[in-house]
Amino acid sequence: MPPARTPRPDSRARSRLGQALRAARQRAGWRQKDLGARLGRDSSWVSHVEHGRRAPSSAMLVRIAELLHALPEELLAAAGQIHPDTRTALLALPPGQAAQLRRRLQERLRESRAGRPGISFM
Repeated sequence: MPPARTPRPDSRARSRLGQALRAARQRAGWRQKDLGARLGRDSSWVSHVEHGRRAPSSAMLVRIAELLHALPEELLAAAGQIHPDTRTALLALPPGQAAQLRRRLQERLRESRAGRPGISFM
């Protein structure tokens, strides 16, 4: 019997992110079909993301977080993609600064979708 393959680090990260997304979706009381319809995707796409077979783009992650009334950084922190200290610092920002940071992040995401340098959550 061949030795079991060790998952690549990026597949582990996708799997943890998928688990965090599934938990957020279930807290919202939605089925995969419900989330997929709101995203313009089908339930199989949501399933692939939740099982770590696909990674959502950073823009899609922001959209999913908005729909599920979560912060993208909360989902990423749950997936181990943001250091807990960074998450704490982000969540501790005063509301005005948090809103300003969110606007800047969304602007950078729009730039990255337009082919200009931007940011990536993954």
